[in-house]
Amino acid sequence: MRHQQTVRMPYLTPRDPHVIAGLKDFGVALRAARMRSAMSQRGLEFRSGVSQSVVSRAERALAPKLALDRVIEINLVLGQELPMGWCPHEHPCRWQPPVRRAEQLRSGHLALLLRGRSDGD
Repeated sequence: MRHQQTVRMPYLTPRDPHVIAGLKDFGVALRAARMRSAMSQRGLEFRSGVSQSVVSRAERALAPKLALDRVIEINLVLGQELPMGWCPHEHPCRWQPPVRRAEQLRSGHLALLLRGRSDGD
């Protein structure tokens, strides 16, 4: 009879190599942002409400199922030190959407909001 290995920590299960690389990149960026903010893992825990052990696992790429609300809580504390989807600097780069595209999105959202009001009101 073959003995099956029991997985006790599902967050350590093997992943796609691209996912593993992304987790490592995020962990490096998270640690660098925390260090630039002169904050310990405990300090980040205190300010964000995300436990020190979760911060540690994220920095070591051992938290592939890290909840989005925890990522956002960390990002709210680290702010521009950990840019999430945009560049905090004022220069054209891949992190910033082109101005024209951003304006289109805003006008599209406004049109949807206005259409919703005129339909029911």
